[in-house]
Amino acid sequence: MIEQVALFENEPEDLDCKTTLENIIVTVSAKWKCSNGLFSIQENKSKDKLTGYSIYFEKCLFFKVNTKFTVISCNKRVYDTLEISPAGTKLLKSPQNFIQCTFHTQNEAVKAAELITDENVRIFEPTDHFGCCGLYLKCSDAKKCLHPDIIRSKSCYYKKNLESGKIFYGKNANI
Repeated sequence: MIEQVALFENEPEDLDCKTTLENIIVTVSAKWKCSNGLFSIQENKSKDKLTGYSIYFEKCLFFKVNTKFTVISCNKRVYDTLEISPAGTKLLKSPQNFIQCTFHTQNEAVKAAELITDENVRIFEPTDHFGCCGLYLKCSDAKKCLHPDIIRSKSCYYKKNLESGKIFYGKNANI
């Protein structure tokens, strides 16, 4: 009897690209305590043929991946901060400042996609801001933002005041 052997150890035989991306989103969302709803996955097509997916976070493009999950395009600034070893890279003209990474295996590409997603969430700066939430007294007393959603807390102007030592309310008020 002939047994089927995978070419790479722990390599899935038929990786479902969209499901893999959804799993990455769930994992990163849980780590950063942010809503899965902040992410969106859009299909990339050429002549009505599915060629890959684009991952957005708060309407900001994080990266693109082909359907075989072997090529990822991401922001070069993010790529430069990570320890990723693709088989090859190429600077793209569009989207501007994006780099295309080709990987030997799907496992390598999936790990890279996880790192890219995580780093993008870590450095994300929202464009919409608000003054403060209902936790401002507790935040003032703690001298830091206590909002449980890390991404939402990045939108808080009062958090920036707290980080610069300006406390307007509570027992630590200094302004």
